[in-house]
Amino acid sequence: MESYDIDKVNFDLLARKHVYEQGTHISVEKMYTEENKKNLKPFNDLPDVLPIRLKQVNQEHAGIVEEVKEASQFLPGGENEAGPFSFQDDMKTAEKQAEFRSKFELIKTRKLDYSKPLCIIYNPNSGTMTNMIPLIEQRLHAENIPFELMSTKKAGDTYEFALDLEINNYSMIIAAGGDGSFHEVVNGMLARPDGLKLPIGMIPNGSGNDTCSSMGVITLDHALDYIVGREVVQVDTVRCLIDHEKEADISPEDRMKFCRHMVINGAVSLPALVANEAAKYKGCCGKMCYTVATLESSILGKIQ
Repeated sequence: MESYDIDKVNFDLLARKHVYEQGTHISVEKMYTEENKKNLKPFNDLPDVLPIRLKQVNQEHAGIVEEVKEASQFLPGGENEAGPFSFQDDMKTAEKQAEFRSKFELIKTRKLDYSKPLCIIYNPNSGTMTNMIPLIEQRLHAENIPFELMSTKKAGDTYEFALDLEINNYSMIIAAGGDGSFHEVVNGMLARPDGLKLPIGMIPNGSGNDTCSSMGVITLDHALDYIVGREVVQVDTVRCLIDHEKEADISPEDRMKFCRHMVINGAVSLPALVANEAAKYKGCCGKMCYTVATLESSILGKIQ
């Protein structure tokens, strides 16, 4: 697997993702002519996250405010449509693309040492409930990568496994399942009383797989390629405390009720309602479970 090359930034991808950025007006008529509307490309299988960031500015520079402001113009949503940054116009030229790339740098990665086995926490009831274990075993055996499988039996096991794992015995934790499985592994590890952490990998096998797809991990082969590649990057989480001012005030048994670390998204009200209602349809409807749950909630008057 090749490392990411900043010179290969996909500007077509950025333009199509741009409509979701803050301050951007969604208007098909504005972005596309009648002719190229016929050739609109889907982007549900393209990543939302690229391993690049704005270059660090000199903190001692007298013009730091102006420097940051000037650099931020090159972020999607950094300026309004009339500003200096416009994917639809400016990014069509090689000069503007080069200027864009000059403002960014690659996020540093590090290589993992697989001298200890991988711990694969596998949820057999996730999403489509496809048994991926034989394929995972075949690939990792072929790459001479040691691993151990931990299959969940009931709800909450994914969280408890990451919380209680003998973490020093492993090189990495891998969540094989859906977004819920990955979320529980992250939260279980970050709730550990000893504060120990390991890199966490993902193998998509859920109904949505939003976390994986946002990072360009679409298939099992994609996931295994990244795992075999051994490269890891740091990722921030958003911590949400409920009814508490300090995390230390929450008892261990109440952590999942009052403290959550979010990696991809978080919601209250309607999205949370739909997500809860969708759980019962995941086995039969796959990704459509959220659409079915929205319709059901609307018909039954749960959505006001």
